[in-house]
Amino acid sequence: KIVALRGKVMDAAPAGAMTSVPLSLERVQPHLGDRLDIAAVNTPETTVVSGQVADIERLEADLAKAGVEARRIHIEVAAHSRQLDGQLEPFRAGFEGVAFEAPRVPMASSMRGGWAKDEDLSSAEYWVQHLRNTVRFADAARTVLAGEPSIVIEVGPGQTLGPLLEACDVPVPPRA
Repeated sequence: KIVALRGKVMDAAPAGAMTSVPLSLERVQPHLGDRLDIAAVNTPETTVVSGQVADIERLEADLAKAGVEARRIHIEVAAHSRQLDGQLEPFRAGFEGVAFEAPRVPMASSMRGGWAKDEDLSSAEYWVQHLRNTVRFADAARTVLAGEPSIVIEVGPGQTLGPLLEACDVPVPPRA
């Protein structure tokens, strides 16, 4: 129910774009201006920027002039950005009647960038904020892989997780 609702609210958001930039968060921030948002920090040297299409095009052109090749993500919404602000209430309302339970095993929070605490993962508000705010994948990955032995499972089409984990500068378990 929630996954389908997330798709609906993303579809209802204004058109937008996302681009993956091979720069650290610190190095990409000066290029943002006041109209773009950091959608994700996927590795120490890969940051995803989100915003209106024209602003993303401007960013990509500016970066190209500086010799940095950004890669457009094939999605027509500016996920994890202010473009979703109008969709937060409909998303929040969709959680009505959903019963949450705290995880029984330690889980990382990609919004916190570390181990989940308190009501992370088990509250509607966490997931509403996750829809809007920066995903701190690199920090969460380093937290998980630097601690106790962990199992990392990629679910879904493609092979994105393994290369991102390898780029996070922590030992990665061998791929199965």
